[in-house]
Amino acid sequence: MELSKYMVKTGRFFIRHRLLLVYAFLAIAMIIYTDGFFNAFNLASILGLSSIMGFLVIGEALVIITGGIDLSVGNVASFSSVICAWTMLTFADKLPTSIVVVITVLFGILCGVFVGFINGFSVAKLKITPLIATLGGFWIAVGLAEYIFSGVPTPLAIKSFSLLGRLKVLKIFPLPFIFFSFCSLLVFIILEKMRIGRYVYAVG
Repeated sequence: MELSKYMVKTGRFFIRHRLLLVYAFLAIAMIIYTDGFFNAFNLASILGLSSIMGFLVIGEALVIITGGIDLSVGNVASFSSVICAWTMLTFADKLPTSIVVVITVLFGILCGVFVGFINGFSVAKLKITPLIATLGGFWIAVGLAEYIFSGVPTPLAIKSFSLLGRLKVLKIFPLPFIFFSFCSLLVFIILEKMRIGRYVYAVG
């Protein structure tokens, strides 16, 4: 009886964490068969790049939990980065650098909030299917981003702004990874420990 319970628990563990186990297996294989994989620089690069996608995953996960879907997250992120570049080009010569950086970050966040509000309003109030509403947001973000710079690559007007993505804590943990970890913990607490989290699950 005890053996069967142990086997059931073990099976459930492997099923529940199958993706994590696959990634662990791939990481071990890369460490064994690839030179230079397991070093501080490469790990920092992986953590930094994964964190960018992680922010999008957090937002998408909340939408999916409520029973919806959002096809526009990637392009909205790209559109926000275009708005950030435009903001820096517009105010770089008019305001102190520190103020421009703050304004740039705020504009980037507000851009995502604005598009998200339009998507949410379309779904909740206009009763448009989430797939159609967010597909519209997808192409609107693409069109606006293309219109602002006409598809021409534009360098950052403030070079120090890129340091936000390159700073490291303890020489290995990129600053975006720290922000991502904080946001992940915050969302976990909201979903698992707070009443509003239960409401989110109930909606889905």
